[in-house]
Amino acid sequence: MSDGFDARPLRDGRPGLAVFGEIDMANAEEFRRALATAAQGDPVVVDLTAVTYIGSAGLSVLFAFAATARAELLVNELLAPTCAIVGLDRVAKVATA
Repeated sequence: MSDGFDARPLRDGRPGLAVFGEIDMANAEEFRRALATAAQGDPVVVDLTAVTYIGSAGLSVLFAFAATARAELLVNELLAPTCAIVGLDRVAKVATA
């Protein structure tokens, strides 16, 4: 599976962004733009359940996004501890899916 972002509404109509593969320095700016496009002023669900790796650049983008947008992050069991350790769960709603 390659890395990527898929902006799409969820079944309940809320804006969503599905993220898959790795998020690192190589695609952090693309990730930031995808988040901004998906949010468009509305609360957005960021589905990170298919993310296999997130580097500090990706975490930095998520922190900045969560500080300025209402976001809910859906994470897999691999990312849940990382989100708790770095405190992302204190600035955004984080749920394990």
